Amino acid sequence: MPLATEKVNRRSKKKVIQEAVSSAIETLMREWKATGKMGTSHPKTEAEARKQAAAIAYADARRHAGAKVPRR
Repeated sequence: MPLATEKVNRRSKKKVIQEAVSSAIETLMREWKATGKMGTSHPKTEAEARKQAAAIAYADARRHAGAKVPRR
């Protein structure tokens, strides 16, 4: 029986991390659209900005989550 609860906990942790990452990406994209920069960088296209926002959000999640977060 403990295996079933462990599985549920792992899923919920992944979902929490995923929600945090996606909200961070949204915030960074809003910042880029408003100011044209993301932190100290200036991505020229929306695609570049989206990729960079994802990289920043995942790096931040890796730093603060205390759980394994995939590289890509």
